[in-house]
Amino acid sequence: MRYGAHMSNDPRYETLRRRAVALRRSGKSTRQIRETLGIGKRLTAELVRGEPPPEWTKRPNAKDNLRARARRLRAQGKSYSEIAAALGVSKSSCSLWLRDMPRPIDKAEQIRRSVEARRRSGRTGGKTHARRLATKLAAARQIGELTDRDLTLAGAIAYWCEGAKSRPGAPGGRVIFTNSDPALVVLFLRFLDALGVDRSRLRFRLQIHDTADLEEAHRFWEETVGVSARQFGEPTIKRSNPVTNRRNLGKDYRGCLQVGVLRGAELYRRIEGLAKAVLQQSENDGSGALFAAPMTRLRERAVAMRRAGHSRTDIQNLLGIPDEELVDGLLAVQAPAPRWAAGAGRPESLKDQARELRAQGWGYRRIAAHLRHPRAEVREWLLGERMRTRGDGDPRTAGLREYWRQRRAYAHVAHRLIAERAAREVHPLSERELLLLGAVMYWCEGGKDKTYRRRERVCFINSDAALVKFFVAFLESCGVERSRMAMRVHIHRTGDVEAAHEFWAKPLGVERDFFRSPVIKRHEPKTSYRDREYRGCLQVDVLRSRELYWKIEGWFLGAVLGGEPAANK
Repeated sequence: MRYGAHMSNDPRYETLRRRAVALRRSGKSTRQIRETLGIGKRLTAELVRGEPPPEWTKRPNAKDNLRARARRLRAQGKSYSEIAAALGVSKSSCSLWLRDMPRPIDKAEQIRRSVEARRRSGRTGGKTHARRLATKLAAARQIGELTDRDLTLAGAIAYWCEGAKSRPGAPGGRVIFTNSDPALVVLFLRFLDALGVDRSRLRFRLQIHDTADLEEAHRFWEETVGVSARQFGEPTIKRSNPVTNRRNLGKDYRGCLQVGVLRGAELYRRIEGLAKAVLQQSENDGSGALFAAPMTRLRERAVAMRRAGHSRTDIQNLLGIPDEELVDGLLAVQAPAPRWAAGAGRPESLKDQARELRAQGWGYRRIAAHLRHPRAEVREWLLGERMRTRGDGDPRTAGLREYWRQRRAYAHVAHRLIAERAAREVHPLSERELLLLGAVMYWCEGGKDKTYRRRERVCFINSDAALVKFFVAFLESCGVERSRMAMRVHIHRTGDVEAAHEFWAKPLGVERDFFRSPVIKRHEPKTSYRDREYRGCLQVDVLRSRELYWKIEGWFLGAVLGGEPAANK
């Protein structure tokens, strides 16, 4: 018979309790008592409450020996810091073990020790500060004044780290850069100036918490970017959490500034081409051919055949191109050869013109009016075969769907050509340029010192394998050996840790056992990874990296201000 937990009023309860206590005192575990009496866990715990468990059921504590040693040291008057250093444990463990023991020194002695520690720190702190400043200034002068090429490459990397990017299934193509660091915002604006983007195309929007001073933040950012209030849109006010761990709550908090570029699709593709070409520098084989440009080469061949007198159909067949839209996109604004135009009949010439206008985004009605030809025939030229094979019910709906499919195909060709043309501007990087771009990348994605915290160590974390690989190449160019790099994967509990280790080991050329224990995130991910495989983020720490951190800060300061202004600052 099984008994429930709520039977304290049952006359059998006292009998059960006496039997359970007797079994407990005879050395039985709760599990053995449960099986003997045929009762549940809750009732067993209630029946034996107050009875100590048998010694054989107690698990040994691996740190009992350390705890005993810690208590002996505390009795000798040692502080938590001294005990932690002597035993190799944390101060929190010392506090847990020793908080019931009296303080070994009085308040006056504690103050005297603190003053002495600060005095000793001041003697060495001045030397450290001088060395820190000298290292940063030397690094800033090493970068010197930035050329337009420097600004172009550095701005592209800064945007690729901090700007809005297209995602699978959401191509986007808008240029939006958001950051709270005035130095990065100024660098991005200088980058836009170097590319010839007029300031009138820029739109600014402040993103700030509701507890901050909105007017002061507006004044700060207007002075920083040097534009009038008319170019600022309505601010985005973020609701503050009354219980928060944020430290940016003081008068120096000015929120984030969002910089948007109107009509920025072509600019986005150019940035994409520049950034991807820079990131592929880590795969340089010395030939200089760093960025594959298949669309550009295909266009060159198609244009050459067009000028030689071939028709669009001939070009498609000779090059083995499956889609008419790809041919039309490659031949956009490329007039036919005079020889072909003279020999072609009127229907063939009209159809060629219709396809050219279609590639430029014209609709059927506009094309038909321009060619003075029936719209039904124009639709038949451009959609006939595909529309007949699809068999959609509503011709108008099917026509609109097909129109936008073609527009996307033409845009894809144009965007690829823009990106490949921009990539050709990136020659093999010099050592100085590699230092500059690595510092900009770290300043965007790495761990930095705060006004309330100084760590001065290099820690970089990202989910983009290309960014991580380039950063490792940057570290190696700074003389950092792989033995000084500590890598670990950050991944949600729903991810595959083994697959993540295999994914990250391949581009970095390391064995899977090179990684340290992963960090498993228990909360639900904010991003949906349904469209791509989820491999988490990789954290790269550099051991003994204080001086390298100073150099990175100096290189970035040189990138933003230039050599002499950085030295003066």
